[in-house]
Amino acid sequence: AGAAASGKIGKLVEAVERWDSVALLLPSLVARLKSLRAVHEGAAGAVRGVEEVKQRQQEVGKTLREQEETLEAARLTLKENVEVMLNNLKAVEERVSKLEAQ
Repeated sequence: AGAAASGKIGKLVEAVERWDSVALLLPSLVARLKSLRAVHEGAAGAVRGVEEVKQRQQEVGKTLREQEETLEAARLTLKENVEVMLNNLKAVEERVSKLEAQ
């Protein structure tokens, strides 16, 4: 019985020695995990920032397309107005010519 108990005690001592070496590593492991958490939080913040930039870029693109459409409509209206003005000017010139001919 003494030999069996001695063997069990020896195994327990070995287990405790292994856990002692692991326990010594725990503070540095916890510190590394904390620093990694900060890195991961920073990366998550960067990802959120990129998503916000993408969303703003889409909004700006939509606004630009709308402004291009508005500008094109203004160009067409201006072109039509110039044509109307030229026709009116031509009509006035014709009336003036007729009046001068009388």
